[in-house]
Amino acid sequence: MSEAGPPPAGGVRVDRDGIHLLPGTALPGSLDVQVEGHRVCSVSPQRAAPAADGRRVVPWPTGLLGFLEGSARVVLVEHTSGRVVHDAEVAFTGAPSRVAVVDHEGRPIAFDKWGQPGRAFESGDTEGGARLATSVAALLADVTASTGTPAFVAYGTLLGAVRAGRLIGHDFDADVAVLGPSWHPADVALDSFRLQRQLAALGWDTHRPCDSMYQVRASVSAEQGLPYIDVFPAYLHDGVFEIPPLCQGPLEQHQVEPVGQVTLEGVELPSPADPEAVLALTYGPSWRTPDPAFTFEMDRDYRRRMHGWMGNHLARPGRWSRWHRESEGATAEPSDFAGWVADRLRPGTTVLDVCCGAGADTAALAERTGSAVGIDFAAEALAAASRADAVDATFHDVTVYDLRALLARTLTTAQRPGPKALYCRLGLDALGDSGRTNLLLACRTLLLGGGRSYFEVRARRGNPFSRARRAPWNALVDLDALLQDVRDRGGVVVEQETVPGPDPLWGA
Repeated sequence: MSEAGPPPAGGVRVDRDGIHLLPGTALPGSLDVQVEGHRVCSVSPQRAAPAADGRRVVPWPTGLLGFLEGSARVVLVEHTSGRVVHDAEVAFTGAPSRVAVVDHEGRPIAFDKWGQPGRAFESGDTEGGARLATSVAALLADVTASTGTPAFVAYGTLLGAVRAGRLIGHDFDADVAVLGPSWHPADVALDSFRLQRQLAALGWDTHRPCDSMYQVRASVSAEQGLPYIDVFPAYLHDGVFEIPPLCQGPLEQHQVEPVGQVTLEGVELPSPADPEAVLALTYGPSWRTPDPAFTFEMDRDYRRRMHGWMGNHLARPGRWSRWHRESEGATAEPSDFAGWVADRLRPGTTVLDVCCGAGADTAALAERTGSAVGIDFAAEALAAASRADAVDATFHDVTVYDLRALLARTLTTAQRPGPKALYCRLGLDALGDSGRTNLLLACRTLLLGGGRSYFEVRARRGNPFSRARRAPWNALVDLDALLQDVRDRGGVVVEQETVPGPDPLWGA
């Protein structure tokens, strides 16, 4: 229940640009932002750098901007006290509609401290927390049985258990850590991949964002709408304890193991021996005070080392998954480009469809040539693709940013008999520089024995999916630079065709 109170001195203003704190306004701690009755994000205005005139502006999470069409009642509430500091009707745009920050099924969503959308625990059913805690217990038991090493809850899951015995309301998922024998980054990654394979063999659904961390979920969890559980490595070496990438510092052996116990949603779960010491190392000395707007202050050099060692295999996964959910049916039919390519392929060609999406083109190519392999990393797209009705079309959860997984799938495809072809429709548009580099390397690898690649790219703005919402493209493709890159890698441009684009007013 929110407690009404007088507005702070100096005033607060809310508009489409964000939350404005006028000079003289002091709002310590975190604020929950409620739009039309439910929390959509939490912010800490005092952490925003002041402008020259003393005003502070807290911008909205980028993903939230897409929902702010029309008007809404916006309430700012101090998280710890529940005091209302601002309550006003806000017209974000001139549209007559009311703002609705909900998913495709009409369920409220919120944005976390990373700016990613999801369903916070506070908006779920009362029994969901106990089901998730039970799933975490089962996972940790399987991890310990498979590795013989300690495993325990970590990060926000440990914080919620120690602070209140419950999942944190504004959190989205569960976190566990596995205390392995290795500390060198390469060995940590190898241990992580080994355990992932063992868990997959036990029936856990796995998904990997980087070389060290991956996510798991039981099939029944997906049916119940439960989130993935993040599995992190942990190690203790020369007096330094680490759960990369956000927990690092001095701890003694006796503070980490033997494993203790905490209670979460009524379920007993393994914990570090001294959970309070681990939480202080992770969140600082004020870890007991709830702060949904908390952000990790990672040293820049350490962050660069971690990304270099462990990689970052995901780019906008949440946005693409959401786009596939909300644009169901927009890509249900094969594209004209798939037909154009099929007319140029020899019978018996195996096609590797990179960034296959919902798989309509993959299935169409398989029916025309004999077989096709589709890869993507958006779970919603792959779920739809797996239902594709094709003679020989298989689909795999692979992101182009994970070069190891990409080349492994490419080499497996290359070993099939007969000619090969690489197909990529509107994939280069969605990738950053490293993703494009990896894709072209995979193309060269697949076609070392001969064959052709086929790319469709946007050289101008426009929506190729006329029935869909705006897709989260990365950037338009510089066609001249792409063709030169192909030539530099030993390729030959055989055919190039430019077709009229869609309505340029749509926007990129």
